Amino acid sequence: MSEVKRVEIDHKGLPFFDDRGVYVFYEDYAALQQKLDAVLAENVDLRDAGKSAVQHWAAADTGSMERLMDKCMPALRDACNFSPATDAILNEVRAEGAIACGVHLREWYDYQVESRAEDFAAQLRAGSTEGGV
Repeated sequence: MSEVKRVEIDHKGLPFFDDRGVYVFYEDYAALQQKLDAVLAENVDLRDAGKSAVQHWAAADTGSMERLMDKCMPALRDACNFSPATDAILNEVRAEGAIACGVHLREWYDYQVESRAEDFAAQLRAGSTEGGV
């Protein structure tokens, strides 16, 4: 993600920022790893809810479908709808795409395009796209 700055080492052994550098600062890496761990935990919950639903579905007789729905659907709904870490990562990816598009379009149009793209990216990071660009 964009918050991880890549670095290279100069001839004196000092780090300098370089978009194509092979090194990163540990703190940046650790923060990104923490976000990944949260997304993985959400995905494990989703997988477990899906497995539970399939197991209950397979064990149910035709007369108990209503009970099956009452038991499984809340877990599936919660696993699908409440994933803040995954949502935050996806919002950041969308925001980076909006900014990249603004930078690219600036070359053909004007500098307002990039500014509008940055505004839209902020909306995406916040999880809202009300009003568009």
